Amino acid sequence: MHDKSINLIRATAVVLAYNQSDYISESIHSVLNQDFEGLEVILSDDGSTDDTFKIMSDIANSYNGPHIIKLNKNINNLGFISHLNKIFTLASGEFIFYNPGDDISFPGRFKKLWAEYERTNALLVHSDVIKISDTGDEIGIWSRQSILENLTLESAARSTALCIGATCGWHRDILDKFGKIVEADTYDDLIFYFRAMLAGNRIGYVAEPLMYYRIGTGMTNTPAKTHAEREAHFKKNSLVRLATMKQRLRDCELYNSKIHHIKRYLNFEIKIYKGLLLAHNNSSYFSAIKNFSPTIFLGYVTGKRDIKGAYQWPLALARLLQELNFFKIAQKIYRKFFGVNLPKDRN
Repeated sequence: MHDKSINLIRATAVVLAYNQSDYISESIHSVLNQDFEGLEVILSDDGSTDDTFKIMSDIANSYNGPHIIKLNKNINNLGFISHLNKIFTLASGEFIFYNPGDDISFPGRFKKLWAEYERTNALLVHSDVIKISDTGDEIGIWSRQSILENLTLESAARSTALCIGATCGWHRDILDKFGKIVEADTYDDLIFYFRAMLAGNRIGYVAEPLMYYRIGTGMTNTPAKTHAEREAHFKKNSLVRLATMKQRLRDCELYNSKIHHIKRYLNFEIKIYKGLLLAHNNSSYFSAIKNFSPTIFLGYVTGKRDIKGAYQWPLALARLLQELNFFKIAQKIYRKFFGVNLPKDRN
């Protein structure tokens, strides 16, 4: 008979889900079938409107295996980051294995992540994956280690693609020492990997696929198809990058206030993405320059180019001068680069 005393918990596994009823059962069973002593399993639903939580509940109620199961349902949808912050308050273990609600852990995954954690004293351990389609067909192995293995803290601060977040296990100090993630539009891997580097490169890696990683169904990997979706994609990327840089700056100031060169870079990027968002929100040129920040305006011009495809810098400059009633100068710039007169219609 298995002793399910909470005092024997070594680690917690979390299955986070939102409207993933088509995949949640397979994901949960891949976690419950792990051979790992002292495991607590939290099945947590972020206010789904489909049958996700019912499936979770049915599996939990019928389970009589060795692991301790906790069920959680957020009455209101918190969003991924707030949901993740909450999980750290619910978890009893010192180490947390993450499993998204549409991905599948291989047998032995938890033992391998745990062994790497014990070997390295890591705050974060990650692995490779095998990509699968929404119907479960294998696509191939995906690894980011060749990019990450020589990554400096400076390069990590600039990056918006670090480890494969779905593969991770975290020591709870990654939240306890830095505090909750306060920027709602970022993602766990972008913040936790950087935190682990900031704390002395406390990162572990298992050099093999340990999961099936589903493409086309998750929060960050659904492709844009229409023009409107692409515009929304540009805006979403800017929101994620702005939130990521703001959270990293906050973490730098909290954990190591002396890395001034990284903080300067992060401040620069924050202004760039503020400008990008002004462009994506169709704000006027005046909105982009009213703060007297060339960096915000540079981001604004870049955003206009990204969305409309035709806003190169001469046109952007001409339009700015026109907005400021320097029409003659704007006309000369426009005629020089485009060979025709600048339209007086500013829309």
